[in-house]
Amino acid sequence: MTHGTADEVLTYASGQEAKTKLEKCGAQVEFFTFGGGHQITDEAAEKARVWLKSRW
Repeated sequence: MTHGTADEVLTYASGQEAKTKLEKCGAQVEFFTFGGGHQITDEAAEKARVWLKSRW
């Protein structure tokens, strides 16, 4: 998961809550924080690419 600390669409707290709920369901969650809003940064996209590649 990635989440911007300045996200005005989905609050940062809601992102943290989603992470916690997923973990309680048994998911292993990697949570990447960046200092931005509701967007996909190049860094976040790269982290997602690396994560996907490691699993397929």
